Amino acid sequence: MFKVLLTNPPWTKKGFYAVRAGSRWPHFEEETMQYMPFPFFLAHATAWLEKHGIYPKLLDCLALKMEHEEFYQRVKALDPDLIAMEVSSFSMENDLHIARRLKQERSSRTIVFMGLASEMQKEEFVRANPAVSYFLVGEYEETLLELVQKLEKNEAFSKLLGAAFLKPDGTFSGFERRPLAPDINIYPWPSRDQLPMYNYHDEPGNIPCPSVQMWASRGCPYKCIFCAWPQIMYGNNDYRTRDIIDLADEFEWLVSEWGFRSVYFDDDTFNVNKKRIAAFCQELTRRGLKVPWGAMSRADLVDEPLIKLMKESSLQSLKFGLESADQNAVNHMQKNLNLKKAVQNINLVHNYGIRTHLTFMFGLPGETKETAQATLDLALKLNPWSLQMTVAAPFPGSKFMDHLEKEGHLVDKVTNADGFRTSVVRTESMSAEELEEFVAYAQNRWSIHKAKQMPKAGVGYNFKRKNLASIIIPNFNGEAYIRNAVSSALAQSWSHCEVIVVDNGSSDKSREIIKSHFPEVKLLELSSNRGFSYAVNSGIKVASGEYIALLNPDAKAEPNWLQNLIQAIDEDPRVGFACGKVLNHARPELLDSAGDAITSKGRSFNIAHFNPNSGETDRRRWVPAATGAASVYRRSVLEDVGDWDEDFFLYLEDMDYSLRCQLKGYKCVYEPLAVATHIGSASTSQIPGIKTYHLSRNWFFLLVKTFPKEILRSNWFRFLGFFLYQFFYHLLISRQISSFVSGSLQGIKRARQFIPKRKAILGSKRIPDEEFVRILQFGDQNYALTRRFRARDNSSDEIRISKAKVGNA
Repeated sequence: MFKVLLTNPPWTKKGFYAVRAGSRWPHFEEETMQYMPFPFFLAHATAWLEKHGIYPKLLDCLALKMEHEEFYQRVKALDPDLIAMEVSSFSMENDLHIARRLKQERSSRTIVFMGLASEMQKEEFVRANPAVSYFLVGEYEETLLELVQKLEKNEAFSKLLGAAFLKPDGTFSGFERRPLAPDINIYPWPSRDQLPMYNYHDEPGNIPCPSVQMWASRGCPYKCIFCAWPQIMYGNNDYRTRDIIDLADEFEWLVSEWGFRSVYFDDDTFNVNKKRIAAFCQELTRRGLKVPWGAMSRADLVDEPLIKLMKESSLQSLKFGLESADQNAVNHMQKNLNLKKAVQNINLVHNYGIRTHLTFMFGLPGETKETAQATLDLALKLNPWSLQMTVAAPFPGSKFMDHLEKEGHLVDKVTNADGFRTSVVRTESMSAEELEEFVAYAQNRWSIHKAKQMPKAGVGYNFKRKNLASIIIPNFNGEAYIRNAVSSALAQSWSHCEVIVVDNGSSDKSREIIKSHFPEVKLLELSSNRGFSYAVNSGIKVASGEYIALLNPDAKAEPNWLQNLIQAIDEDPRVGFACGKVLNHARPELLDSAGDAITSKGRSFNIAHFNPNSGETDRRRWVPAATGAASVYRRSVLEDVGDWDEDFFLYLEDMDYSLRCQLKGYKCVYEPLAVATHIGSASTSQIPGIKTYHLSRNWFFLLVKTFPKEILRSNWFRFLGFFLYQFFYHLLISRQISSFVSGSLQGIKRARQFIPKRKAILGSKRIPDEEFVRILQFGDQNYALTRRFRARDNSSDEIRISKAKVGNA
């Protein structure tokens, strides 16, 4: 018996889940989301094979969140003779890896690729991937059926419409598209019994769950240059429809037999024919099917009589693609959409109480900052139930891709685009970076817009802040550990946060690692090392979050780190910034920091540094300062306090900023549930004396900038004593006296330059000197406790870091 497996194979990335089969844009979604399209082509192909007496297994690994190894075990147990995998251009590297593994495990097995990947019809691609025997491009029900029948009969053939392959003599078959079936009513309903039907989610307008997805038609007569399915899956703009009675029968069957509470029609364009849609609505009403439903539609093809009929048949939501507020841009992408009419119709739909989901793209040909702002303004004015704002991204094989290549507007490998955070295109007026920044800004504006509309009663902090967090990771030569920091940032339970890596002119492979393994991360590349504060300021300027988190490249945050810190901030309006429990990387039973503090001698230190991780640090409390290694700030506080001081370059810049926040009246809270680990001085430990130099120099800067006059006057002898202690320590113990002396001399020499900063900071302070004294007293007490419980450090002062192999990352 010839055994066949149809599958949507695994495609994984930590902190995310993949979307491929059933999607017009295969991509990764954050793991806290629910969206999962139904694999229509796979399900229809399965039903078509079954109709012809072939009964394949159907396995949707993405809907099941199945890992690769589990998939290989399932294949081993099933031992199919043919495995047909739905693939895509964006997952191709992953898909080919799977194919090679499956072929290696059983060489006689036939591997078939099919799906949204135009490169599969090219001879060079076919020859380069011998693990795959046949590549099916376009609608593949008919092609797959014919292929399986021929292989089952062991029938020789040299050509197969809709497929590309190498013939037994090694020559290329060529590729010719298979004509589309003009009547899709020949196809049975899609096979659903082998699929995890309640794992599929697309509920525009919050239609009730469980919800099911259907097709009422295939194809679209409109010729948008960016749309992949008509260009790649169908190969033309034929519009083919199902019989209205058959469609209503499937609708009723899914509701009555499966128990679905709503239906979403994920057609390319549901409402092309008004008379047909009106007849369908009347049929639903005649049958008394009062079930909420939604559909993917065009806004210029509705009118009031049709909307009234749709509403009477229990229509609850519609998806519309507007893409831009600029009619010229819409015309250029051949959408053939009258924007003025579309906007009027959307308002009409809203007047009937029907919810809408609108989609917009930024970066279409001719995009300027003015047209982008106009699009955002239109989106906010229309005020849909939900919307999607993305960077325009070309699909390989599309006319949009051809246009960008011709104009030289494609700035990166197209498969590096995710459409949400990363741009691979530019326009004449906007760079890729400017497009990314604008989309982040637009998404932030939308989140605030919707949050303001929510009723105040019953709204918890989880919704208000859910989309408004940015994690900034300043990096310099961190190739050995940057992956841990970025992976932990991407895996945060606080959904919809963006991750920004600011690279300070690294000479190692840090940037290569980010580009090749974390394309969803926004990477700012500085030409030289301008210091920690400069990197932080650069990141803040492009960040969209209402909360700004800082994470060192040698730190790693637990999944709930960000959520717990934001909750701690959000529960008390007095709190402006927060820090958590930071564990020592090498010895996690010990603390690296439980907040920071400063003594009356001017000594800055990590509270509980190298103390046991015990109950003493398991309660939330006020602390004077937050470590720059892992902390979170309200954006409003950053805007009030101002930029981080770039004159510090590195070390004590976080204490400087914390004291400036305190002087403005903002409290810092320590939240022990927010846990991270930290190596500490990882990027500077390789340079002897650099830490001593900057600590000794910046100590003078800190005192001059932030200490009130009376406190300087009353504590001068303490400062002198601490200075002398440091002098003899570095002379007799650390053997870094030259670094200490040169740093101190620079600090004294440049102290006068900080007088204007001092006047600005202390002239605007909002707390009395007595409050600053209490901060120092807190430091004195906690420094004594930290020393008392400090464990002996048996490790070397040198942190040994081996170079990372990027190819194996």
